[in-house]
Amino acid sequence: MSNHAIHKVVRDAQKDSLSKTMQWYSTSRRGKTEKQQKFEAIRKAVYDAVNSNPKNPIGRKEFCKAMAASSNMSKASAKMLFRDISCGSKTISFAKLDGYLDRTATKYAIEKFKAARGKDRYVDLKEFVRLMHQEGMPKKRAKRIYSTIDENLDGHLSLPEFRDWASELLKLEVVEQEFLDKANWPKAVTKRSVAARKPCRAMSRSSALSRAGATMTGKATKKERRNSPKPDLSALNKQLSELNSGKSNGLAWYDDTRGGRTKKQAMYESLRKSIMTSFDANKSGKIGKKEFVQAAALMSPPMSKEAALRLFNEITNGGFGTITTAKLDGYLDKTAVTAAIKKYKKMKGKDRYINPKEFVAYMEDEGLASKKARTLFRKVDGNRDGRLNLTEFRDWASDNLKVRVIQEQFVE
Repeated sequence: MSNHAIHKVVRDAQKDSLSKTMQWYSTSRRGKTEKQQKFEAIRKAVYDAVNSNPKNPIGRKEFCKAMAASSNMSKASAKMLFRDISCGSKTISFAKLDGYLDRTATKYAIEKFKAARGKDRYVDLKEFVRLMHQEGMPKKRAKRIYSTIDENLDGHLSLPEFRDWASELLKLEVVEQEFLDKANWPKAVTKRSVAARKPCRAMSRSSALSRAGATMTGKATKKERRNSPKPDLSALNKQLSELNSGKSNGLAWYDDTRGGRTKKQAMYESLRKSIMTSFDANKSGKIGKKEFVQAAALMSPPMSKEAALRLFNEITNGGFGTITTAKLDGYLDKTAVTAAIKKYKKMKGKDRYINPKEFVAYMEDEGLASKKARTLFRKVDGNRDGRLNLTEFRDWASDNLKVRVIQEQFVE
C-alpha cells in the first residue's frame, strides 16, 4: 500500500463524519457498527502504509519518512507522534498503535468531561444536555442517552461513567485528528534545524575546548543519572505478602466491628504511606511516571511496564503530571466505590434492591455466618425499610473495600 493511503482513508472518514450515523456521539447500533468498521479500516491502513516490512515493527526513521511522504508532516511532529505511540521505545507494533489510540480517546473524553462538569466536579443532566446540544445532538436524545450512561442512578455522571462511555465513541475522531490534523501543523523550526542550515566553518580552539567541556558535562550528567537513588520496595512487598498470605487477621472486607474497622483503616493508611515512600525514590513528595514504572518492576510479583503505565494513567486521570498523596487517595476512593457498585449489581434482585435473603446468601459465599450477615444487614439498612438501595450499600461497602482495592490494583 502506498504512503498516500493514510491521507486518502482519513479524508474519506472526515467526509463520512458529516452523516448522522458517523457523528462521534452516535450510539445507535448502525452508528456504532459503521464507526467501528471505519476505525479498524483506518487503523490498518495507517499501519500498513507506514510499515514497509510487515514482518518487523515500525522503526522511527521509517515512521518519519512515511509520514512526511503521505501527509507532509514535519520531521519534528513525526518524531513527537512516534514517541507518544511507542511509549519511549524504539519501535511501534500494531498493539502499541492500538494502545495509543485508546489512551488518546480516553484523554479526549476526559477533556470533554472537564468542559461539561459543574462546581461539584460532576456532570448533571442540564450540563450534559448543554454539551451534547453544542455538539449537534437534539436535546430529547441527549436526555435519553444520559439515563443510559448514569449506571449507578445517582442523578449525576462521574468521570469514570462519562469516560467509559465517550472514549469508545471517540476513537474515529482520534484517528482523524492525530494522523490528519497533525499533518497540517507548520514545520517546526528548532535550534538544531537552524544550525543545520548555516554553512560549515572551521572550529576555533576556544570553541573546540568549550565543546569538549560541554561533552564532559554531558557525561557527568549521565553518570549522575546512573547513580540516582533506586526505589526500595522491601517494606511494601512484605506488607502485601502478609496481607495475601492471611497473616493480617481481622481484615475481612465485610468486617464492620469497631476493631475490624480500626485495623483496616490502620492497614490502609500504612499501605498508602508505604506506596508513596517506596515509589518516591528521590524523596520529592511526588511520584513521576519513570519513578512509578521503575518501582513497579521491583514489586513482588513484578508489574509489567504496560500494566504500570496503565495504572499510572488511571491514578493521574490520563497520565498527566505526577502522583501525589491526594491523587492516590482519590483514585483508591473512586476504585473502592466502583468495586462496591459491582457487588451491589451482583446482589440486587429484579426490583433493583437487595433484600435480606439476597444479602445473606451473598455474604455467606464471602465467608460470613448467616446470623452475623442478618445482623449486618440491619446495620447497613439506614432507613429501616427492609431493603438496601444503592446509596446505602455503596457508602457502607466502599469504606470497607479500600484495603482490598490496594491489594487488587498493586498485586493481583
